[in-house]
Amino acid sequence: MATSFHSTSGLIETLESMRFDRPPALVCNAHITGCSVGRALADHDVPVIAIDRNGDGVGPYSEAVVAAGAVTFPLEDANGFVHDVERIAAVLEYDPVIFPCMDEWVHALVEGAPAGVRLPFADREVIDTVLDKESLYALADALEIPYPETYRLSEYDPETILGRLEYPFVVKPARKREFEELIGTNVVEVEDTDSFFDIVERARAADVRIMAQEKVPIATGHDRSFVSYRSPDGDVIGLVGNARVRYPQAYGTSCVVDTIEDSKLESRAKSVLKAGEYYTDSRRKPTT
Repeated sequence: MATSFHSTSGLIETLESMRFDRPPALVCNAHITGCSVGRALADHDVPVIAIDRNGDGVGPYSEAVVAAGAVTFPLEDANGFVHDVERIAAVLEYDPVIFPCMDEWVHALVEGAPAGVRLPFADREVIDTVLDKESLYALADALEIPYPETYRLSEYDPETILGRLEYPFVVKPARKREFEELIGTNVVEVEDTDSFFDIVERARAADVRIMAQEKVPIATGHDRSFVSYRSPDGDVIGLVGNARVRYPQAYGTSCVVDTIEDSKLESRAKSVLKAGEYYTDSRRKPTT
């Protein structure tokens, strides 16, 4: 169990004195999701090192974590983040497998390709498809998979959108965290015209791609996701989870689920993974 959250240099110094009998995991964005990932890895005796921009998350203080410390936040300095990761990896006996538990960390890793680590997921082209909502919805269109009525601001002007969607509707980004850093949340519920135009102008000024989407009523017991592993050969292991806890209730994070059966959702999710050519492989080293 980590007893403190170190600076980058302090973390490196701590790791220099530690020895592992297998590759450790570097878990980025060590908050709720990172904590869950760390606990799952520790259950299989994987040493977990938690890294984040600060020590405010819950992950660094989990019993699953052997050491925790700060790294440069990739949206503030992507090159600085890659440099920090390389410094950490350099003092470890084994190449660590890195788990980026939020979109911006994934993008920084596939684009920066730090030396000395292994990325447990597909190449950059694939990641851009599945983590960019514009391309993901285009993929859903091609597969005839339904999703809420959506209008991309890159294709429709705001006035046209207002003529098609009823209030309240939501505005969400193509890339999640860039919008969250700009607005303060990853989804905004819009109640009136002034609010909508304000978000549109702020997004345009920051060059953040957004879309407007009909608001889907929250139905407790039907808030489901497909959690999966897909091998490079295309074999899929997964389950459908129904969120037991979500915070905030409307658009928040859920890492506690009940396993349920939903063959239609599972089939659709697998078809998206296959069409997007997504896979997981902890042996892979990053490439530029």
